Amino acid sequence: MEAKRINIHIIVSLFLLITAWVLWYVDVTHQLIVRVDTCFFRLLNDSLEGKSLWSYIWMLMNHPSERWANVVAMLSVHILIIIFTPKGHRKALTKILMLYWVLIQIGILLQHFIYHQLLEIKRNSPSMVLEGAIKLSELYKNPTIKDASPSSFPGGHAFAVLFWAIYTLYHTSKRYWTLIISVASIIALGRLFSGAHWLTDVVYSGLSAYLMFSVSMPLINFLTKKNSL
Repeated sequence: MEAKRINIHIIVSLFLLITAWVLWYVDVTHQLIVRVDTCFFRLLNDSLEGKSLWSYIWMLMNHPSERWANVVAMLSVHILIIIFTPKGHRKALTKILMLYWVLIQIGILLQHFIYHQLLEIKRNSPSMVLEGAIKLSELYKNPTIKDASPSSFPGGHAFAVLFWAIYTLYHTSKRYWTLIISVASIIALGRLFSGAHWLTDVVYSGLSAYLMFSVSMPLINFLTKKNSL
């Protein structure tokens, strides 16, 4: 029964990824996707006009130090969940959640190899393509702010946090779901506000994260069963 469920997850995730590719290369749906991408970026990016608390927050979410802050935030959520897990299940859950930090390294390396080394996909981010984009690096006179990318597809940043969210949601109680989704949403939105990624970069990264989660399930189940012996 468990194996059947895993196979369904893998089939569904592959179907969604293939569908995304087909929609991108069919002219009619491609034009629609481009419009949605553009409108979504304008909606978020236009809200950053002028120095304000709002734009300052999203500047911080794209600061070089933000990467480490994200890791601390995601790891803190894992630690919090482990602390409030009953002692009888704490060891098994700790092993499962810590496994994420190994799997994500493998996932990022695979994603980089497939899309950037093998397929050599290059896609300029919206801040590099659309006129009038508000660039946080210029607004706050800090060139280290991440608000542009010549290879925005797919989003490694989004892949990491969305894989974290899917993985953690699946293995933890529903009482933590609001916290997990909130943390993942804030982190993922950062690059969308700044213009370092298109909406479709993030959506596709989420589908890739779902596939990564699906294929990792057999290993996770093996470790869980081994721990219970």
